[in-house]
Parts: sequence; C-alpha cells; structure tokens
Amino acid sequence: MIDIAGWASTPPSAGDLRPGAIHIWKIALDATAAPGVEGLSGAERVRAEGFAREEERKRFVAARSGLRAILGRYAGCPPAEIGFGYNPHGKPALASPPTDIEFNLTHAREFGLLAISRSRPLGIDLEHLAARRNASAIAARLFGESFAQVLEGLPERERTLRFLAAWTGLEARTKALGTGVFARHGTPWEVLPVIHFHPMPGWLAALSSTLPLPAPGTWRCFAWPPVITP
Repeated sequence: MIDIAGWASTPPSAGDLRPGAIHIWKIALDATAAPGVEGLSGAERVRAEGFAREEERKRFVAARSGLRAILGRYAGCPPAEIGFGYNPHGKPALASPPTDIEFNLTHAREFGLLAISRSRPLGIDLEHLAARRNASAIAARLFGESFAQVLEGLPERERTLRFLAAWTGLEARTKALGTGVFARHGTPWEVLPVIHFHPMPGWLAALSSTLPLPAPGTWRCFAWPPVITP
C-alpha cells in the first residue's frame, strides 16, 4: 500500500489532463476562508440547508465549491456554469459543458478526495483509520461470514485496517460502476481493479475504475485550495 508523499500547491492547466492520466485532488474542507453558496446550484443549496449541524453544512458547501472550481479549470468555464447529471443510483457526471472528463468525489470529516480522468469511469472512497462499531456484523453482511470470522481473530489495529480496506474497495468499485453498495448484485464489481493508498497519515483511500488503472507513481496529486504565495 502506497503513501502519497506530497500534494502540489500549484494547480495544473486545463491541458495537463492527458488521456490515460489520473489526477487526485485533496480538498481541505475546513479551510480558513469558508466558501459561500453563491456558486452552487439550487439543488445543492437545498441539500446544504438540510444539514442539522453547521459544521457538516460548511463542509458540504466546501466540497461542492471545490469540486466546481476544480472541474471548471479542466472544462474551461466558471464554476457556476458546471452542470451535473445523475444516474439512477445518484452518481454524478459532468453534463455541461460537453467534455470527456470523468470524476468522482468522496469526503469524510475534514477532507475530501477528488479523482479525475478522461474517458475512464472512476470511483474513490476515503475513510479515517479508526475502529468501527459492529465491524464484524457489517463485514458478515457485505463480505460473508468467513471474512467476518477472520476479522474477529485479528488484533484491533489490523482488524480496523482489513475491514476498512474491504469497505473502501467495495465503495470505490461500486462507485466506478455507478451502482449502490447494496445494489451491486449481478455486476462484476469484484473483478474491477482497485488501488489502496494512504493520502495522509491516519487515513485510507481506494481508487477503482471499470478500466485498467495506471500505476500510482504516474498519478499527479494536487491540494485545494491552492497555496497563494505573496
């Protein structure tokens, strides 16, 4: 399992996303300058207002604002002009402007990860490396009793890592397919490529695609918001 050693503070230009390339963005959802909702769509504003906790609302707005700003750089348009379409399971796609850009966003607590490519369906998931309540019961339901029994016999640290590796892999694969975790029956999700990595200490992420994935050493990784130097 690889560690992401560094995140570039200078965003790429629109032409830097070449066919076959993977770009990964780490989005700081608790950045000092919290974005407003002005650039979001009406549906996104409604979703933002639906959060009971102000912290969750701010992080949702930061994630959607960051997503729009980053995609706007690749698509060559203002963030507010980005239009999304959704499949029956809720997976978003870039509907306007017309482009071959594919993306997938995940966020947990104070971080988000955004994977971007061209003509390559993607799925990405992020989890904090902390023990989960009822992990064995969840594992039995999703991965079978034998896997759950293996987890029970492991030390807590290894049990947490094994469970979250299975969970993030499942999430990333089903997101790449555009299905839900509980609506994957009859789909070849188990055979999709998945690469696990540590985006920062104490966190685990998984990236998957319906097509072969390039080696992690070829990925380009960026931080958002970008660092502004005087």
